[in-house]
Amino acid sequence: MSNDQSGENQQPNIQQEMLNNLNVLGNVTLGNINQSNNIFIQIHSQDTQKVEIDWYQVSCSLLNEQQRLTTNPLTSSEGITYRTDQVYVPLGLVERKKQSRRREDVSPEKGSELYHETEIIQTFEHQQFLEQVLRDRQSPKSQGKRIAIIGEPGAGKTTLLQQMAQWISKEIKQSLVIWVSLADLRSRELESYLLEVWLQAVARKVGQAEASTQVKDDFVSQFNQGLVWLLLDGVDEMQATVGNPLGDIEQQIRTGSLLQQARIVVSCRLNVWDASSNPLDSFDNYRTLEFSYPQQVEQFIGNWFGFLPSPKTDIGQQLCVALREPGKERIRDLVKNPLRLTLLCFNWYLDNGKLGACKKIKYQSF
Repeated sequence: MSNDQSGENQQPNIQQEMLNNLNVLGNVTLGNINQSNNIFIQIHSQDTQKVEIDWYQVSCSLLNEQQRLTTNPLTSSEGITYRTDQVYVPLGLVERKKQSRRREDVSPEKGSELYHETEIIQTFEHQQFLEQVLRDRQSPKSQGKRIAIIGEPGAGKTTLLQQMAQWISKEIKQSLVIWVSLADLRSRELESYLLEVWLQAVARKVGQAEASTQVKDDFVSQFNQGLVWLLLDGVDEMQATVGNPLGDIEQQIRTGSLLQQARIVVSCRLNVWDASSNPLDSFDNYRTLEFSYPQQVEQFIGNWFGFLPSPKTDIGQQLCVALREPGKERIRDLVKNPLRLTLLCFNWYLDNGKLGACKKIKYQSF
C-alpha cells in the first residue's frame, strides 16, 4: 500500500522532471521547436488561402500587350511604332455564300475587283457587325459562337481581330477574352497552351510562381460558365500536327472539352480557307472589305502621319494630293489594301514626300 501510494505521489514529480530536463536543453531547442511550428502554420495557411482573381481585369491587362500594329517590325528601324487604335480605320465585312470566281475582264485600275465575291449574302459596316454578329449572335450557322474572319494577305485581318477583342472585352459583360497567335503554338496543342502558357502568365500577374490547383479550377469554371472568348489569329500560320491547319484546329476544337465551350473567332488567309474541302464548315465566315477611296484611304494616311513621334501632318496631306493626280489610278487601287497603304506611307516618309523617280524600285519595295 505504502509503495503504491509512494508511486502515485512520485508521478507528478516524474512529469516535472521531464519538463525540467527539456529546459536543461536550453532555450535554443525550445526556440527551434516554436520556429518550426510557425513555419508549418504559415505554409499551411498559404496552401489553403483562396486566391481571388479578377479574370476580367487580368485578361484586359494581357490583351493590352497584344495591341501592337503588325507592321511595326517594318518601321521600327526609323523609330516608328504604333498601337492598333492609333491608326485603325474600321473595316467592313461581307458574309460569303460561295467561293470567289476570278474574272479576267477587269481593267488595271480596278484590279482589286478580281477578289470580289460573286455572291454576297450581306455586307456589314464595322459597328453593325460587332453588334449583330458578336453581341446579338445573329449568324446563320453558329449563332455567333464560331466566326471566321478571312481575307487576302495584308487585308487587315489581325488588326480587325485586335479591335474585336477590345470591343468584346468592353461591351459584353463578364467576358474573358484570350488572344492567341496560332503561329506561337508551334507543335503545342491549343488547350495545352491555354493551361500551361496563358494561365502561367495569369499566375505571374497575381504573384504566384506557378498556377495553383485552385486557380486552374477557377479558370476551367470560366469555360463552364460560357464566359471565355478565344480570338485565334492566323490559322494559316499554324504548324499543323495532323493534316492541314484547318483540319488540325477543327480536331482540337471537336475533342477539347474546354474549347467546345468557348466562343471562338479565327482569322485566316482567303486562299487557305478556300482550298479544297474546309473542315471548319460550322464556322460563319466573313471576308474583310478593302478601304474605300478616297475616304478611308485618306483617313488612314492622316492617322499614320498624325501619330508619328514628331507629327508630319503636312507630308500626309501632300501624299493625299499626289494620289489624286491623273495617272495614279492603279496605285489608288493597290493601296486600298491596308498593308500596301502602310508601305506607301512609310516610303513617302523615307523619301521626304516624293514617290521616287524610279517606279520599278517602288514596286520592288512593295
